[in-house]
Amino acid sequence: EGRAIRVVFDRPQRAVTAGQAVVLYNGDEVLGGVNALLMDISMPCLAFASFQFEFSSEILQNILIMMAGAFLLHLVLTPLSRLIFFHYKDRQLQVLRFTAIFSNAGFMGLPLISALLGQEGVLYCSVFLVAFNVFNWTIGVWLYTGKGGIRLRTLITCPSLVAVFLGFFFFLLRIPLWEPLSSGISLVGSLTTPLSM
Repeated sequence: EGRAIRVVFDRPQRAVTAGQAVVLYNGDEVLGGVNALLMDISMPCLAFASFQFEFSSEILQNILIMMAGAFLLHLVLTPLSRLIFFHYKDRQLQVLRFTAIFSNAGFMGLPLISALLGQEGVLYCSVFLVAFNVFNWTIGVWLYTGKGGIRLRTLITCPSLVAVFLGFFFFLLRIPLWEPLSSGISLVGSLTTPLSM
């Protein structure tokens, strides 16, 4: 009760199809849409499920290399983007720098990696997203607002980051998940690809 909405258009719409998503806005603020299901539920489940490997020192070493590489990449791209786009000003400069520093590694990257490289690829992409999110919620916010500082609350409550840290914790401590729970998390995670398309 009170959780459903009815969308009524002022004039007929072309090509409305069953299963299409509706995104609701209040000005620039997104009130709801499929994006929330993707970003807050299915993508974190995919990231967490990717850590369900038997512990190996080789995978741990690769995780640490990926983490260091991801942070290094963002550290290099931040000043490099300023050099590349030095002749642009104001809003155009902000947008160009942001797009040069931040890929679409999460929204489209995880589903593509999942399809092409499987669980282990998603594991390394999820680790990459830690650096991506840290820089996004610091440098990214600064680029658009001019206000520096770490958005610590945003970082520690980001569902994908929480999933990566929990997954890493389970992997590192060799904590097995109860099979029905593991299957359920994997199943919800598998929704990431169709939801992102």
